[in-house]
Amino acid sequence: MLLAGRVVHADGRPAEGAEVSTGWGGSAIRGDGRIPRGLEQYIWRTTTDAQGQYRFLATRTRTGLPVSLDVRARLDDQVAMPETVDKAEAPLVMPDLVLVDGLIVRVRVVNGAHSPVPGAHGLLSVFRDGVTEHRRLVANSDGQGLLEFFPLRRSAEWSLRLSVTHPSYPETRTRLDLADQRDGKIGEIVLPLGVEVRGRVADPEGRPRAGVYVVAALLKEDRLKAQWNLQAVSDAQGAFVVKGIPAGLSRLLLYPGLKRRASSFSTAQQRPWLSEPFTASNGGVIDLGTIVLHAPGTIRGRVIDARGTPLKNVSVSLRGAFRGMTSPWVITKADGSFVLPDIPPGEYAVHASRSRGEDGVLQGEVPAVRPDAAAIEIQVRIKPGILLRFFSAQNRTERVATKAVSYTCQPSPEEASGRGGHRSGVAQTWYRLDREPGVWYVTVRVPGYEEVDFGRVVLPADRDLVLDVFLVGDGKR
Repeated sequence: MLLAGRVVHADGRPAEGAEVSTGWGGSAIRGDGRIPRGLEQYIWRTTTDAQGQYRFLATRTRTGLPVSLDVRARLDDQVAMPETVDKAEAPLVMPDLVLVDGLIVRVRVVNGAHSPVPGAHGLLSVFRDGVTEHRRLVANSDGQGLLEFFPLRRSAEWSLRLSVTHPSYPETRTRLDLADQRDGKIGEIVLPLGVEVRGRVADPEGRPRAGVYVVAALLKEDRLKAQWNLQAVSDAQGAFVVKGIPAGLSRLLLYPGLKRRASSFSTAQQRPWLSEPFTASNGGVIDLGTIVLHAPGTIRGRVIDARGTPLKNVSVSLRGAFRGMTSPWVITKADGSFVLPDIPPGEYAVHASRSRGEDGVLQGEVPAVRPDAAAIEIQVRIKPGILLRFFSAQNRTERVATKAVSYTCQPSPEEASGRGGHRSGVAQTWYRLDREPGVWYVTVRVPGYEEVDFGRVVLPADRDLVLDVFLVGDGKR
């Protein structure tokens, strides 16, 4: 047995026939009953027996519990949604799930012509207190464009944010009025038309390339943001059509030879060929003509330190034309060597780095490298940073471990930018701020302790700046 429990009504009566399901990392089973891809082994369904009991038994795919697990129940218009169970270990007996009045969130998806859009994917982010994310629910729209999500507790004060994607429309986000949902009103979200882009993919000899994944990407401030829901695959003639690209400056990413649908996961070790930039406008059609995929090349080299010693286990990645996207990367061998294969033609900056934990980060970079050029040599040096070390104010030699840190690190005391935070599953007694050398104003907050304001500090160009944070309090507030 992996986990078991009981579902009851508010008066303690067992709830027979209640639907019980699990979720992983805040995800939930879609409204149409389908399971999100990749989460099948962590999302299960069953119904309660006459005593209100449910059980999830081990199978070949259910070999253990994830780190974070949700268990919820539904019976008609009633729902039980407990807090997420962290660090679950099987076998696990859950506390009773008590059914309360539920609120089913419903939203209709339409296009600019006010026609329903079936097959749209909705992600509902549910917040409490305006800060803490409580649930992420998913659903697909039916033939009438209706999204229906797993019920929420009606008594709770939720904040609702909805994101909708579709293969033929730009991604659209909005906030939902909780009062309208409680009144039984069906919300509405309108998907803009976007632009339709056509073209053809060929090799250097002019022969058509079939099976090439073509993905739209927005280009803002020299950064590419892939729109993974807006993609197509070239046919036997190399032709493709991508619909719903948002208005603005964009490029197409072309991935030949993928074995699955293009996504940020499946393309993590591959660099795409890029189309020329184009400007899209809502409702328009653009023909990019023929995009030629030239033969890829290889970048080779080795990584050394300031004394010329080869370094192993250093991460080497590409920068430049693909800024803002996942870069291909490799780890250096014992002799410091590395090979980055199948790199599309172009000019890249090759970046090397290795973390030494509390002792700092080694970094180095060689700009303007082209595939199949001579082997390069990257020399890495210590990169200065602001190191926060946490101590108890009562005992100044005692280190304090924390999982959560928020901070303000900005170039002047008047600015409101520079805020950041750190969340970790493992408690740490230190945290490093990656900043350029110069003057900074630093404030540190750790939950349960008083705020620590360092005011003006100077980060040198040749070494770390170590700031000892003496925490006042018991950590329980």
